Amino acid sequence: MISTLTALTKTAKDDVQRTAIGAVTDVAAKASSQDNESDGAATDETQMAVARRRRALHEYSITAGDSPARSVAVDSQIYELDVLEALTRIVPSAQIDVQPRLRDNASNQVMVPDALVEYRGKRIVVEFKNYRKPRRIHPHSVLQVRSMLESSGADAGLIVAPVDVRSDDDSANIIPVVWRNSQDDDLLVAALDSVSGH
Repeated sequence: MISTLTALTKTAKDDVQRTAIGAVTDVAAKASSQDNESDGAATDETQMAVARRRRALHEYSITAGDSPARSVAVDSQIYELDVLEALTRIVPSAQIDVQPRLRDNASNQVMVPDALVEYRGKRIVVEFKNYRKPRRIHPHSVLQVRSMLESSGADAGLIVAPVDVRSDDDSANIIPVVWRNSQDDDLLVAALDSVSGH
């Protein structure tokens, strides 16, 4: 689907067409993200599918550029895949559960964190936020991570963003961390160390 939208973006004649393609791409990318929710198992087949998906998303993003066809959903999925790849450089993939389904004890609703990581004997909920500008983390996002901690029995939470983010929550077990690319892997390690008590 994304490949078809990339081809349409390449042949779009004006910004009206690009805007329409961008809107359709946002919806398709969000639906594709839900369809691609993993069962947590990292097999060669799923890794190849993720690599194909990443290539298709990158091709769309490059083709759309800063035109009206640009898709926030595509950019967010690329960021999510990039952070997951960084986590696998730091933590063995067997210790990363991608998009596990959790049930909120209070509301009985299903929650899906971006990842649940085993790190130095601690379970850590990891949420990705592809914010474009530095900002305060919305209190709802912190509450959401807190609910995920309670539902999963995790010890701590990380909120990973490509820009500086701050939280009004002063608890030591949920912290924000900036990660833009592989050069920031040491920041991700430091944050994991911090919330795991090392």
